[in-house]
Amino acid sequence: MEICIGEKYKITSDAYNVIINQRYQKESKEGEEIKFDYKSIGFYPNVEKACIALLDKELRESEAKAIKDLMLEIKNAKLAILAGIEK
Repeated sequence: MEICIGEKYKITSDAYNVIINQRYQKESKEGEEIKFDYKSIGFYPNVEKACIALLDKELRESEAKAIKDLMLEIKNAKLAILAGIEK
């Protein structure tokens, strides 16, 4: 399984876990093309728990100053997750 969630995350799996991976920029030598890869940031027993954890992570990292802003962040995070799952 490999489900992209926006440009920042993807969900993969192995025989035992569902894994959230976050995109990062690899270090490159001067003059080389910028390369990106993914690193594992969480392991979960099923897709539902992984999606909930991803939503929680996005909310914890939010810079919302008001409940209205936070609700907008929740809506956007849910839409990104759903878009990845519906592909």
